Amino acid sequence: MFEWFQKKQASRKYVDLIMDASSKWANWDPPKTIQAGDFGTINRESGQFERIGNIYTYPDTADIARKHPVNSRPAEEVYVIHSHYSKKVEGNAGASTGAPDVADANFSTEIKFDKRRGAFLVMHNPCMSVVPDEFCRETLGIDLFNDRKIALITEAFTCDGFVLYLSSKKTESIRVSLKAEAGPHVEGEVNGIWLTEGGSGNFRRGYRKGAYTPLYLLKSVQPPPPKRRESPDPNAVEGDRWNEMEVPWDFLDSDGDEEPEEEFSD
Repeated sequence: MFEWFQKKQASRKYVDLIMDASSKWANWDPPKTIQAGDFGTINRESGQFERIGNIYTYPDTADIARKHPVNSRPAEEVYVIHSHYSKKVEGNAGASTGAPDVADANFSTEIKFDKRRGAFLVMHNPCMSVVPDEFCRETLGIDLFNDRKIALITEAFTCDGFVLYLSSKKTESIRVSLKAEAGPHVEGEVNGIWLTEGGSGNFRRGYRKGAYTPLYLLKSVQPPPPKRRESPDPNAVEGDRWNEMEVPWDFLDSDGDEEPEEEFSD
C-alpha cells in the first residue's frame, strides 16, 4: 500500500483533490521554491509545476514586470483545506484526548475521512503574494505566453508551517495540532512542532519561517475569440484572456489513474 504513495499518481491525486476543493494548485513538495511570477508547465503524470523562469528576470518580460512588482497580502493565522469525502469536526479537537501536548496546542483540528481517497492541507501563517493584473494585460502580445502549455503563477502562498495528508481509503479520523513557541535567539522568531494522531495514509509536514509554498494559482493565455461580424462587447477586457489553468488530465480514479470519458456515437 505504501509503495503507491511513492508513485507519480499519488502526487497527481493529491493535487486533483485540493484543486477540486480550493480551485488552486497544490505543491506535493512544499519545500520546493515556487514564487509568484514563475512560469512553466504542469507535468501531466505527477501534477507538479516545472519551472522555466520568472517574469522579473526573463529578458522578454523583465522590463514590463518591473513596473508591476509583486504585492504581498497580510498573513492569515491558519488556512485549512480539506477535500470531498472528508469533513472537519467542529469544536475543540484536542479536548477529547486529554493529552497535555494537545491541551497546550496553539491550534488543533480534526478531520474525518470515509473509505474514499481524500486529502487535506493545513498552513500556519500563510501569506499570499500576487502578480498585478496590469502585468497580464500588458503581456498578451508576447510570444512566450502564446503557448497554452505555458502557465504563470499569479498567486503563491508561502507559510511558516504546513501539514499535508493523502488518505489510504480507510474510514479514519486525523487530529492535527500545532505548538508554536517563541524562538530563544531571535526576537519575533517562532518555533513550531506539529503533532498528529491517527491516519494510515501519507503525511508530510514541516516548520521553518517562510520556507514553504504549499499552494499557488496558475493562469494561462487563451486564444482570442473568432472574429464576428457583429459589434464587439464594449465591456470586454483584453486581459480577460488570462484564465485560470485547468488540470491537463481526465477524471482520476481513487488511485490517480485517468479514466477517459466515454465517447457516445449516434
